[in-house]
Amino acid sequence: MAVRLGEFKVDAASVDDLLHDPDGPVGRLILELSEQTVKVAKQVVHILPGTERSGYWSPESTAIRPPGTTRESVRVHPPVRGSRGGLYGGANVNVLPSIFLEHRPRGAVQMFDRYPFMTTGLDSLVL
Repeated sequence: MAVRLGEFKVDAASVDDLLHDPDGPVGRLILELSEQTVKVAKQVVHILPGTERSGYWSPESTAIRPPGTTRESVRVHPPVRGSRGGLYGGANVNVLPSIFLEHRPRGAVQMFDRYPFMTTGLDSLVL
């Protein structure tokens, strides 16, 4: 059945729901892309060796967390409506490890390499 110009009426409320409903097709796409970002980020994040002889971590240490803490903190941020009505989602991670792994902060002389795991996760998205 062909639709002729002028015979088709667009319901603005329905279009708004289609584009901004977290359970709608756009929300499902955002969720799928967020899940893909998290999957890739968890695969490429740097994990400290954590052996007793390495000196990096011990159960008594309060300076840093056990090996794999950053990887386990990477989580999907499900689609939600923003304060301006737009729909967004993404991936969350503990802030401090991501700063030190993604970028080499000024004064972080102990870091020799960068491990851009969240950036790699975002760059992996293909539509």
